[in-house]
Amino acid sequence: MAVTALFLAGMEIFLVTILQSREPLRVGIFTESLVLASLFVEKMCMIEEHGTVVEVDHEGVWIEVQKQSACASCNARAGCGQRLLAERSAGQQVVICVENPQQLVVAVDDAVVVGIAEGAFVKASLALYLLPLLLLFLGAGLADMLLLGEGVTALAGMLGLLSGLGVVRLVSHRWQRAREYHPVLMRLA
Repeated sequence: MAVTALFLAGMEIFLVTILQSREPLRVGIFTESLVLASLFVEKMCMIEEHGTVVEVDHEGVWIEVQKQSACASCNARAGCGQRLLAERSAGQQVVICVENPQQLVVAVDDAVVVGIAEGAFVKASLALYLLPLLLLFLGAGLADMLLLGEGVTALAGMLGLLSGLGVVRLVSHRWQRAREYHPVLMRLA
């Protein structure tokens, strides 16, 4: 619901920019407006989590958050193996260091809201789960098309999976340095 509203707000910016332009319609104005709208939506879509400040130092603000699971609201919880893992780790406290780009004044035991860009979260999730799986099927599919036999097909699939995991590892090191993949302190709760 919120993503739909933000998408509509972004499209509204796109249309208003086009309609208010005094220039004749051209491809450039469409792309400029679309970039402006997408930047708006990208900045506004944040996944938020509540936490408590445990320390403030030169590295950032250290926040304690509680691991939560969405299993309680899922209709498939009775037959899902993920539920067992989620129940085991639910309620555990995790301490993370977040950036404070707004320079909010916080003290130990303050309740705060931290967030991470939804787009960054989706990109990382797709890379982590989808890329190795696609390369597994690609490797196995190519070996099968070349009629190399079952053993070679299985081996090619495993090599595809391992290469996908290797690519994810390389990309994740780059993403660790990118600010958009780091949680930030958004506001006091």
